Amino acid sequence: MRPRFALLAGFVAVTFALPATSFARAQLDSPYNYRQTFGSALRLVKVDLACQVTEVNAEFGYVLFEYVSADSGARKNRAALQLVESEAGGTVQVAIQVPQMPSFHEDLLLDKLKQKLLEEHGAPPERGKKKDPEEGKKKDENEKDPRSDEEAPRVRRSDNVVILEPSRDSLKKK
Repeated sequence: MRPRFALLAGFVAVTFALPATSFARAQLDSPYNYRQTFGSALRLVKVDLACQVTEVNAEFGYVLFEYVSADSGARKNRAALQLVESEAGGTVQVAIQVPQMPSFHEDLLLDKLKQKLLEEHGAPPERGKKKDPEEGKKKDENEKDPRSDEEAPRVRRSDNVVILEPSRDSLKKK
């Protein structure tokens, strides 16, 4: 009976002596598109944090890197950043895992990513507003040029700015 008890006591002692790892992960819903979010996240890890990136796959949406912080000294901690595009909401869900570090490091990285997205891409785009198709038709009717279709300039809209471009036919020499 004693050998079993000694074996069990040894197993329990070793289990509690090992460093605990957390498998929590922090998440963020980015209002920016997938390409913007992935690019900013990769630049944050490689340039701003100067972490060594071990693997990148934009198609499957993940970055594996070695995270070093002042709390861990020179120890390199495995970390993962995952991006999943939401079709319904039009957002990108970002998850960061640093299993060997306390969870506040993951939150800190997400806060840095939020700040980087805001600096690089400006205010997040407004989502969820559906345009009324009747309003678009009314605007098009009001902007119609009285000239014939051949001579009418093309109308191009960009961020509430209307740019008139001459038609190709009007540029031809007659």
